[in-house]
Amino acid sequence: MDARIKNDTLNTANREMVITRIVDAPRELVWEAMTNPKHVVNWWGPNGFTNTLEKMDFRVGGVWKHIMHGPDGKDYPNFSTFTAIVKPERIEFLHGGSSKGDPDVQFDATWTFEVLGNQTRVTIRAVFPTVEARDTTVKVYNAIEGGKQTLARLAEFLANKAANGSIDREFVISREFDAPRELVFSAWTDPRQLAQWWGPEGFTNPVCEMDLRPGGAHRIVMRGPDGTDYPIKGEYREIIKPERLVMTLDCSEHPDAWHDMVKPNRQKEDRNTVGMMLQTVTFEERGGKTLLTVRTRFESAAIRDAMVKMGMSEGWAQSLDRLQTHVANTADREINITRVLNAPRELVFRAWTEPVHLMRWWAPKGCTTPFCKIDLRPGGKFHYCMRMPEGRDIWGIGVYREIIASSLLVYTDSFADEEGNPAPPAHYGMSASHPAETLVTVTFEEHEGKTKLTLRHTIPVSVEEREGTEQGWIEMLDRLAEDLANT
Repeated sequence: MDARIKNDTLNTANREMVITRIVDAPRELVWEAMTNPKHVVNWWGPNGFTNTLEKMDFRVGGVWKHIMHGPDGKDYPNFSTFTAIVKPERIEFLHGGSSKGDPDVQFDATWTFEVLGNQTRVTIRAVFPTVEARDTTVKVYNAIEGGKQTLARLAEFLANKAANGSIDREFVISREFDAPRELVFSAWTDPRQLAQWWGPEGFTNPVCEMDLRPGGAHRIVMRGPDGTDYPIKGEYREIIKPERLVMTLDCSEHPDAWHDMVKPNRQKEDRNTVGMMLQTVTFEERGGKTLLTVRTRFESAAIRDAMVKMGMSEGWAQSLDRLQTHVANTADREINITRVLNAPRELVFRAWTEPVHLMRWWAPKGCTTPFCKIDLRPGGKFHYCMRMPEGRDIWGIGVYREIIASSLLVYTDSFADEEGNPAPPAHYGMSASHPAETLVTVTFEEHEGKTKLTLRHTIPVSVEEREGTEQGWIEMLDRLAEDLANT
């Protein structure tokens, strides 16, 4: 079909079909079984049916084309187009298909997935163009019973996966954050930020260390409200910024009382009752927001069940509540600008770190940079002068905190005098709300032969000059783009 069936939403009850079943599996796992082509071919359709999958392009506008083979040898070609996807809550698609000699079947399908503790209520709603079309489909294809059997096969498929330990060994939790993906990813990969939100309510993190690279180590010490420490260590297996983190988790240094709860009557020498966990964290862009999914795989279903019984679900929910608060506060106190520059990453990095390049663009429109001195090393200083159109000079001084060649710059930024001594913001007529020192973080990412530059500057919304500072950055990055084009 070339166009979506237009449904009269005020009167669909007599031309719709609704089937519901509660499945004994978490919503995220049910979603995976529905959306992963490797899984869906194993359970789709009534009892005795098999499937040949020709295409499953799971995205809005994507096509799902497959043939259902009945137990009598009859084939049922199906062609659907996905019209809405809200992970992990809802899938909508426009369906068309028939078997040879039978009437064509067209309807709008909506599958919803509702959390019921550690179970999921799956609801299929199919809306047909007419009452007659619905009645014909039910009569010719026995569609209501077929739908019930399909959901029963889904439940059986998930139960078998759980019995084999390939699904039931996992704990999965998702949360949507009203913040850009880069910001949420940064909260997971900046140790200073991670320490502010990791763990349930009342916990602190006096130690938070990470070597953010595949094979790099991480370690965090969670301290409970009673003063008990719960160290966690591990190794990064995969890092795809800002999309995905995969890491191992080792809780062997947790206190004895905790290990006793995981495995009662354990041997005293058993210091790793949970074993090695594998945690996968994904960050999905959703229109300026971020869908975060945390998936933890255990060595056995028994360990997973013990952790859930001890309050893993509640603990993670509280931790993500804290993350929600953290990113909300971070968004309020940071200027965040992203720009794709038509130049190699190494060249863009040089434009930020070599005075001869930086002086060509380091000032807003109409301003110049008559002086710039850079000592490019952690602890080194960045001293510069911006000359306003009327000839007034504004001096600044920064100290580099972190440098990763062609990838990352982190430095402080303060007003200064000509000798490089810090000066109060009021010296240049700034308001009392302006902080004496701010932090600038710049990342440089390869992007299809170009460079994706992301700038974060800690200027809270309460600062009167924030809007002017953001506009200044926009004009400076415009000048940088122009300079790179001419280089």
